[in-house]
Amino acid sequence: FFSITDYVRILCLFHGGSPHFPGRLKPETEAAMKEALWLWVSAECRLADAGPDDLLLLLGTENHDLNKRPNYYLVTALLKDDPAYRERKLADGHTTAEHADAYAAFFREWPRSRARAGLWAEVGSDTYQKYSWPALFNLHELAPDPVVRHRFGLLLDLAFIEEAQLSVKGRRGGGRSRADYGPNAFESNK
Repeated sequence: FFSITDYVRILCLFHGGSPHFPGRLKPETEAAMKEALWLWVSAECRLADAGPDDLLLLLGTENHDLNKRPNYYLVTALLKDDPAYRERKLADGHTTAEHADAYAAFFREWPRSRARAGLWAEVGSDTYQKYSWPALFNLHELAPDPVVRHRFGLLLDLAFIEEAQLSVKGRRGGGRSRADYGPNAFESNK
């Protein structure tokens, strides 16, 4: 589950039509990755979870939410243009394009809602941040919507400023939730 963000990143960066590094995946590898992600997204993704009233609601814990919804968006945005998936409907009865559009609208507003209400629910976690930040990077770097990319860049700026202000030599001070005493596994990422 916690590797899904890396798996999606690989597909987004290297698929045949990627704006980043197209064609670095063999066609059969790309097809297998798309089918695996389709099976996951089609079973779990719900359009009802991407509404404007859901911006501060979590699908599970914060790190679980950030391993689900950003990947739902990136996968459906990629598959909506693929003839093999364009007309397929997810378990909730909606198409990949409907999901991609709803999640694009959701993620246009998500960074603003976090900036207004406080950045994180799992503040300073020593185990979960390493799963949450890659999802934020993916939305900033890989989202097909330029507004989503820009706003996640702004959110990351705020998050880095907060980490810098609360840290001494990489060790976070201040509030920490879901954290043990001592070194934070996320410190090496900083």
